[in-house]
Amino acid sequence: MELHALPTVALRHQLSGHAANLLQSILSSVDYGVLLTGLDHTSLACNQRFGDLFGVDIEAVVESDSPQVREMARERIHDFDGWTANMEMVHADPEFVQTDELRLKSPTAFLRRYTGPVRDEQGNVIGRLWTFQDRTRERRLERMREYLHEASLAFDPDPKHVYELITNKVSEYFSSLTLLSIRAGEEGDYMEFRVVAGAPSTMPKLAGNVLNESFCQFTIQADEALLIQDSRLKPEAAEIMPTKVGLTRYAGVPLRAPDQSIIGTLCILDGKSDELIDEDDMRFLSLMAMRISSELEREKQLSGLERDLAATQSQLIQSEKLAVTGTLAASIAHDIRNILSAISLTITMGVDDPAETLDELHGHLDRFTVLSHRLLSYVRPQKLTREPVSLPEVLRRVLDLLASHFRVAMISLNLEIDSSIPDIAADPTRLDHLFVNLILNAIQASGAGKTLHVLAVREEERVVVRIRDEGPGMSQAAKEKLFKPFSTSRSQGFGLGLYSCRQIVMECGGKIDVVSAPGKGTTFQVEFEAA
Repeated sequence: MELHALPTVALRHQLSGHAANLLQSILSSVDYGVLLTGLDHTSLACNQRFGDLFGVDIEAVVESDSPQVREMARERIHDFDGWTANMEMVHADPEFVQTDELRLKSPTAFLRRYTGPVRDEQGNVIGRLWTFQDRTRERRLERMREYLHEASLAFDPDPKHVYELITNKVSEYFSSLTLLSIRAGEEGDYMEFRVVAGAPSTMPKLAGNVLNESFCQFTIQADEALLIQDSRLKPEAAEIMPTKVGLTRYAGVPLRAPDQSIIGTLCILDGKSDELIDEDDMRFLSLMAMRISSELEREKQLSGLERDLAATQSQLIQSEKLAVTGTLAASIAHDIRNILSAISLTITMGVDDPAETLDELHGHLDRFTVLSHRLLSYVRPQKLTREPVSLPEVLRRVLDLLASHFRVAMISLNLEIDSSIPDIAADPTRLDHLFVNLILNAIQASGAGKTLHVLAVREEERVVVRIRDEGPGMSQAAKEKLFKPFSTSRSQGFGLGLYSCRQIVMECGGKIDVVSAPGKGTTFQVEFEAA
């Protein structure tokens, strides 16, 4: 078969003369792929751009029939069955006109496809024209803009949620394993995987990787964005672990602190070395890394603020405890005076039996020791522990501590404790703090002659303590801010007493609630799970 072809155009032998020369000139001058077919769908002419896009030999195209040409292009068509069905629809109607997008694979590409009839001078259809314009870069840039816009608008109170979203978007864009790695270890020689996105299900879950076994070492050494298109061709990268498991394509960019030091990397890893990563891709990766770096810095700042706030709250709660202790001291002073008076009387009067006198003195001293120990244990900060604790013992201990306060305030106590109450898991000293605060608040809310009701019962698997006063109660607005820090109705208070009560209950895995209404008193209810 005789072909008339320029280097960039192939023509079937039927085309010759002036028309063939004109067609050759046109097809060789355009920058998109062109295919001309006859009414029987055989290929009459195509240019080299068409061959490049579909990975076919253009001379073989014009020598073959339609089914053969389809098979030549099979490896490049993303959805071959859908593409074949569309071709049948087009060929069924000589007048059919279509403009759409065709997706190719290996490597991925997007083509704007047009097809329409070719007519003679009389308007009769004599063939069909196909054109294919490569819009891959435009599509990529559009997607980049969409993803960058989404990343720029992303916000969450927790920075981790933002940089996880961005890392997942990078993975989605490249369809690749994407790692957000942070330098760790004393020498920064370990890369901790903060986020892993797009990992295949067969990949083991790894916490990180040593630096000298990762591509990240090259990005950190270069101090800039780095592309390794095929690590098998790079001697220093050919023997490291990712290459050995088939991850031969790498693109990574540094994550930087405000002082521009490198704190980690954002990178993609896959085996698609045949798909080129260009400057647009690297610019996109760098911009995403900048956004992630800002969130990592925000996370660091918030973490520092949380530590400072925790320390400040701890100091303020301790101050609140000291203020409460001052209140306790006034009522305990009465008990101390009673003990000292009894000691003085025993020493002065004595009894016939010296041993009995000594025992009586020891008894008074023991009362004094217990009283002072309880007061100091309430004030002194201790490390939080959780152990089985008898709630009835805690309540009786606290009520003994506050006995003088009941007397001074002229308030009676109604105590009901269920004998079947099981132990709870808690810190006994913290429980002392909890119930001292709640009972003192109830005493202060009650008036002289009123009764304070303390009830401890078992309800299924829970232990419930209710502390009810007969005071004036409180409004809904007052209840809503009751457990908030720095909210107080006492002129000498810090507003942290009930806040610290809630913290203690939460530490024990319990919950605290309040029922109150103006003129109907207030009930605090605390629930714990049985140990």
